[in-house]
Amino acid sequence: VRVEKYALADGSTRLVAYVDGTRPGGPDTQPWDLGSNLQAYLERKESDSYKATVAALRAAGADGATPVDLVGYSQGGMNADLIAQSGEFNVQGVFTVGSPIEPALPADVLDVAVRHTDDPVAGLTGAGRPEGLGSSQGMVITRTAAPGHGIDVNVPAHQLAEYQETVRLAEQSGDPR
Repeated sequence: VRVEKYALADGSTRLVAYVDGTRPGGPDTQPWDLGSNLQAYLERKESDSYKATVAALRAAGADGATPVDLVGYSQGGMNADLIAQSGEFNVQGVFTVGSPIEPALPADVLDVAVRHTDDPVAGLTGAGRPEGLGSSQGMVITRTAAPGHGIDVNVPAHQLAEYQETVRLAEQSGDPR
Protein backbone atom coordinates (compact mmCIF):
# COMPACT_ATOMS: atom_id res chain seq x y z
CA VAL A 1 0.00 0.00 0.00
CA ARG A 2 1.23 3.45 -0.85
CA VAL A 3 -0.69 6.43 0.45
CA GLU A 4 0.04 9.86 -1.01
CA LYS A 5 -1.03 12.99 0.82
CA TYR A 6 -1.85 16.12 -1.15
CA ALA A 7 -2.13 19.61 0.36
CA LEU A 8 -4.67 21.53 -1.70
CA ALA A 9 -4.72 25.28 -2.40
CA ASP A 10 -7.63 25.82 0.00
CA GLY A 11 -5.58 24.34 2.86
CA SER A 12 -7.41 21.01 2.90
CA THR A 13 -5.81 17.60 2.47
CA ARG A 14 -6.66 14.71 0.13
CA LEU A 15 -5.27 11.18 0.28
CA VAL A 16 -4.81 8.70 -2.54
CA ALA A 17 -4.12 5.06 -1.64
CA TYR A 18 -2.64 2.63 -4.15
CA VAL A 19 -3.26 -1.01 -3.24
CA ASP A 20 -1.50 -3.87 -5.01
CA GLY A 21 -2.78 -7.35 -5.82
CA THR A 22 -1.97 -10.81 -4.58
CA ARG A 23 1.68 -11.58 -3.89
CA PRO A 24 3.31 -15.00 -4.04
CA GLY A 25 4.00 -16.82 -0.82
CA GLY A 26 2.50 -19.39 1.43
CA PRO A 27 -0.20 -18.84 4.01
CA ASP A 28 0.61 -16.29 6.70
CA THR A 29 3.83 -15.11 5.02
CA GLN A 30 2.48 -11.63 4.23
CA PRO A 31 -0.92 -9.93 4.07
CA TRP A 32 -1.38 -10.04 0.28
CA ASP A 33 -1.34 -13.85 0.05
CA LEU A 34 -4.02 -16.12 -1.35
CA GLY A 35 -5.43 -16.50 2.17
CA SER A 36 -6.49 -12.85 2.14
CA ASN A 37 -8.34 -13.44 -1.13
CA LEU A 38 -10.21 -16.33 0.44
CA GLN A 39 -10.95 -14.40 3.64
CA ALA A 40 -12.40 -11.44 1.75
CA TYR A 41 -14.14 -13.08 -1.21
CA LEU A 42 -15.37 -16.41 0.13
CA GLU A 43 -15.63 -15.89 3.88
CA ARG A 44 -16.71 -12.21 3.71
CA LYS A 45 -14.24 -11.35 6.49
CA GLU A 46 -11.84 -8.46 6.88
CA SER A 47 -8.70 -9.99 5.39
CA ASP A 48 -5.17 -9.30 6.56
CA SER A 49 -4.55 -7.18 3.44
CA TYR A 50 -7.76 -5.22 4.12
CA LYS A 51 -6.61 -4.54 7.69
CA ALA A 52 -3.16 -3.49 6.44
CA THR A 53 -4.75 -1.09 3.94
CA VAL A 54 -6.95 0.47 6.64
CA ALA A 55 -3.89 0.79 8.93
CA ALA A 56 -1.94 2.53 6.15
CA LEU A 57 -4.80 5.00 5.59
CA ARG A 58 -5.02 5.75 9.31
CA ALA A 59 -1.23 6.17 9.57
CA ALA A 60 -1.46 8.74 6.74
CA GLY A 61 -4.11 10.68 8.67
CA ALA A 62 -7.33 9.44 7.08
CA ASP A 63 -10.45 9.81 9.17
CA GLY A 64 -14.13 10.22 8.43
CA ALA A 65 -13.61 13.76 7.10
CA THR A 66 -10.46 13.55 4.95
CA PRO A 67 -11.29 12.97 1.26
CA VAL A 68 -9.78 9.70 0.06
CA ASP A 69 -9.39 8.14 -3.38
CA LEU A 70 -8.65 4.42 -3.62
CA VAL A 71 -6.84 2.76 -6.51
CA GLY A 72 -6.39 -1.01 -6.61
CA TYR A 73 -5.48 -3.97 -8.77
CA SER A 74 -6.97 -7.44 -8.27
CA GLN A 75 -6.96 -8.17 -4.51
CA GLY A 76 -6.06 -4.50 -3.98
CA GLY A 77 -9.13 -3.57 -6.02
CA MET A 78 -11.27 -5.79 -3.85
CA ASN A 79 -9.85 -4.06 -0.75
CA ALA A 80 -10.50 -0.63 -2.29
CA ASP A 81 -14.07 -1.63 -3.12
CA LEU A 82 -14.72 -3.06 0.36
CA ILE A 83 -13.20 -0.05 2.15
CA ALA A 84 -15.29 2.34 0.03
CA GLN A 85 -18.38 0.29 0.74
CA SER A 86 -17.70 0.22 4.51
CA GLY A 87 -18.33 3.96 4.98
CA GLU A 88 -15.41 4.16 7.42
CA PHE A 89 -13.63 6.82 5.36
CA ASN A 90 -14.72 9.79 3.23
CA VAL A 91 -14.12 7.97 -0.05
CA GLN A 92 -14.63 10.19 -3.09
CA GLY A 93 -13.40 7.89 -5.84
CA VAL A 94 -12.65 4.21 -6.39
CA PHE A 95 -10.56 3.16 -9.38
CA THR A 96 -9.99 -0.58 -9.84
CA VAL A 97 -8.58 -2.98 -12.40
CA GLY A 98 -9.37 -6.67 -12.27
CA SER A 99 -11.30 -6.53 -8.99
CA PRO A 100 -13.33 -9.68 -8.27
CA ILE A 101 -16.20 -7.72 -6.69
CA GLU A 102 -18.48 -4.83 -7.54
CA PRO A 103 -19.27 -2.64 -4.54
CA ALA A 104 -22.56 -1.00 -3.61
CA LEU A 105 -21.55 2.67 -3.30
CA PRO A 106 -23.41 5.89 -2.53
CA ALA A 107 -24.36 8.14 -5.46
CA ASP A 108 -21.64 10.67 -4.57
CA VAL A 109 -18.73 8.20 -4.97
CA LEU A 110 -17.12 7.98 -8.40
CA ASP A 111 -16.46 4.34 -9.33
CA VAL A 112 -14.36 3.47 -12.37
CA ALA A 113 -13.76 -0.25 -12.88
CA VAL A 114 -11.62 -1.78 -15.61
CA ARG A 115 -12.45 -5.41 -16.40
CA HIS A 116 -11.44 -7.77 -19.13
CA THR A 117 -14.28 -9.87 -20.46
CA ASP A 118 -11.96 -12.89 -20.54
CA ASP A 119 -10.46 -12.37 -17.06
CA PRO A 120 -11.83 -15.07 -14.73
CA VAL A 121 -10.94 -12.96 -11.65
CA ALA A 122 -12.90 -9.93 -12.86
CA GLY A 123 -15.60 -12.38 -13.99
CA LEU A 124 -16.32 -13.15 -10.34
CA THR A 125 -18.28 -9.87 -10.22
CA GLY A 126 -21.13 -11.64 -12.00
CA ALA A 127 -23.70 -9.59 -13.84
CA GLY A 128 -23.23 -6.38 -11.88
CA ARG A 129 -25.66 -4.56 -9.62
CA PRO A 130 -29.07 -3.17 -10.53
CA GLU A 131 -28.54 -0.08 -8.32
CA GLY A 132 -25.66 1.17 -10.45
CA LEU A 133 -22.10 2.27 -9.88
CA GLY A 134 -22.28 5.09 -7.37
CA SER A 135 -21.93 8.41 -9.19
CA SER A 136 -23.57 8.79 -12.58
CA GLN A 137 -20.09 9.69 -13.86
CA GLY A 138 -18.82 6.21 -12.95
CA MET A 139 -18.16 3.63 -15.61
CA VAL A 140 -16.95 0.14 -16.34
CA ILE A 141 -14.30 -0.11 -19.03
CA THR A 142 -14.13 -3.51 -20.72
CA ARG A 143 -12.01 -5.20 -23.34
CA THR A 144 -11.20 -8.73 -24.39
CA ALA A 145 -7.49 -8.85 -23.59
CA ALA A 146 -6.31 -12.30 -24.67
CA PRO A 147 -8.73 -13.77 -27.22
CA GLY A 148 -8.32 -17.47 -27.90
CA HIS A 149 -6.39 -18.31 -24.73
CA GLY A 150 -9.14 -20.43 -23.23
CA ILE A 151 -8.04 -22.02 -19.97
CA ASP A 152 -4.50 -20.77 -19.45
CA VAL A 153 -2.79 -21.22 -16.06
CA ASN A 154 -0.98 -17.91 -16.54
CA VAL A 155 -4.34 -16.08 -16.83
CA PRO A 156 -3.07 -13.62 -19.46
CA ALA A 157 -6.23 -11.48 -19.30
CA HIS A 158 -5.61 -10.79 -15.58
CA GLN A 159 -2.01 -9.63 -16.00
CA LEU A 160 -1.32 -6.04 -14.97
CA ALA A 161 0.39 -5.28 -18.29
CA GLU A 162 -2.83 -6.14 -20.14
CA TYR A 163 -4.81 -3.86 -17.84
CA GLN A 164 -2.29 -1.07 -18.39
CA GLU A 165 -2.89 -1.40 -22.13
CA THR A 166 -6.67 -1.26 -21.61
CA VAL A 167 -6.34 1.93 -19.55
CA ARG A 168 -4.06 3.42 -22.23
CA LEU A 169 -6.69 2.66 -24.88
CA ALA A 170 -9.47 4.12 -22.72
CA GLU A 171 -7.46 7.32 -22.23
CA GLN A 172 -7.31 7.67 -26.02
CA SER A 173 -11.08 7.19 -26.44
CA GLY A 174 -11.96 10.87 -26.18
CA ASP A 175 -14.38 10.26 -23.28
CA PRO A 176 -13.74 13.21 -20.89
CA ARG A 177 -14.20 10.99 -17.82
